[in-house]
Amino acid sequence: MLIGIGSEDEFPTLYASGAEIAVTPSEIGRMIEFRAYRSGDTILLLRPKALSATRYRDLHKVSEGGGFFQVIGHDAVALTDQSAIDAFLALRAKVNRSAPVQEPVGRKVAIPYTIEEAEAILREYYSPKSLADVQAFAEMMLRQEPGTIKPHWVKMLARKYTGNAKRTPPEGWDGIMLDADGRPVHGGLEDKG
Repeated sequence: MLIGIGSEDEFPTLYASGAEIAVTPSEIGRMIEFRAYRSGDTILLLRPKALSATRYRDLHKVSEGGGFFQVIGHDAVALTDQSAIDAFLALRAKVNRSAPVQEPVGRKVAIPYTIEEAEAILREYYSPKSLADVQAFAEMMLRQEPGTIKPHWVKMLARKYTGNAKRTPPEGWDGIMLDADGRPVHGGLEDKG
């Protein structure tokens, strides 16, 4: 499991970078107490200094040495000793914030989003969560006021990038396809324009 840790303002970036869940640093004590961080899990951070070296050692111990830590834009590492922790704390995130999606034709996008944000919303859409929960997640991801994003907007996003609005992903779907120019492929058909 990829666990994002950061402030609530950083949650959208963590989710867009692939985090399955996101928690604040204040919740780390409970993760350690309930052994919620296991061998094979990876903790993803935007700011590695959000946790102290002691917390990294505690998490390493809870995962029985099998957990990994990753700063966005870097490879995951195992923090086995103090020198590894020191090197990890010195890392800076390399956030690839793509420009908002621009439509070459048609109406201007009313709610701006990036491909990474759209993929995170679609991952939630294809999960067993209710449409209302997906809608709330999309509002949080895109930093919109509650009630701004309607359920049909989320369905249309799925339809736009997969060709249908079914709650199951198309066979072999692993994200939004891009054409040779880096533009998103709509509905599974390559953009010819």
